[in-house]
Amino acid sequence: MNTLDTTTTAKPVCVVDGVGHRYGKRPALNDMSFDLEPGHVIGLVGANGSGKSTLLRILAGVQRPTTGMIHQFDIDRGILNRPRFDAGSF
Repeated sequence: MNTLDTTTTAKPVCVVDGVGHRYGKRPALNDMSFDLEPGHVIGLVGANGSGKSTLLRILAGVQRPTTGMIHQFDIDRGILNRPRFDAGSF
């Protein structure tokens, strides 16, 4: 019989620490922080305009965070070294 072990000693695959983003003077994200552990699934739920798409663009590297740091697979993806892509009509 298999049991689900909820304790983990593995390093997180993604650490979001204090990430924020502003469009001009309008905040889209404010101080978003979480760790994503290997094998875990998270959901992203919120009202229209709450920053869900902005967070996903930042995690994908399409958009830069205004504040905070992102570490993916032990690679620092902070504000200064984050790749910048033209998101087009996103």
